[in-house]
Amino acid sequence: MPERDGMQNHWIELDVAGETMPAYVAEPDGAPRSAVLVLQEIFGVNENIRAATDLVAGAGYLAIAPALFHRTDPHFDASYDEAGFAKGRAAAGSLDLPQLVADLTAASEYARSRLGTDVKIGTWGFCFGGSIAFLSATLPFVAAAVSFYGGQIATSPAPTRPALLVMAPQLTAPVFFAFGGKDIHIPQSEVGKIEEEMKKLNKPYELHVYAGEDHGFFRFGPNANDGARDVWPRVQAFLKANLS
Repeated sequence: MPERDGMQNHWIELDVAGETMPAYVAEPDGAPRSAVLVLQEIFGVNENIRAATDLVAGAGYLAIAPALFHRTDPHFDASYDEAGFAKGRAAAGSLDLPQLVADLTAASEYARSRLGTDVKIGTWGFCFGGSIAFLSATLPFVAAAVSFYGGQIATSPAPTRPALLVMAPQLTAPVFFAFGGKDIHIPQSEVGKIEEEMKKLNKPYELHVYAGEDHGFFRFGPNANDGARDVWPRVQAFLKANLS
């Protein structure tokens, strides 16, 4: 998924409690229908996350990818190897929920400054960001959340954050879940626990498990594999239904 050239995508700086948070912004060709916050993996707002942000803009939304690790490294970009994984896990583990909420709030305020106070805002997160997308569905300014292979929903990764499923009673926005059936990091028992809780609480959701796909199956875009090709139209339909 190559990034689009030109002025359609650019970096901005947002204030979060006196600290500067970079954010990558992609603009649709026409007037945005609403806004979507794109939430990173532990590897940072890297080329693939920026490409996903461009993809969302191409679907007609103002797309904003906040750099959630800005407190330790404003330009965090880790490689897809053991060293990058360790670096990303350490950065993610240093964050607590109030900090993440502050980051999401700052990005949403930018969207409202651009599109008006009544704009509907969605989120779409991947891995670490998929878990944060679940968290975002408890916030009053989020109208829809898309969570791709969020591994910190049913289990707790760090002492600073609980397993986010305990917050399910607080969900106010519908959630779209996507998982890979071959994902050893998120066993199907955890997926089942998430679905059981959503059903028990009668929360609106969609949940799709792609039996042939592994963790991170959307990392290289909507044409990378069968699961990615199937899920992208579903994501678009979900966002359109909830953000129009």
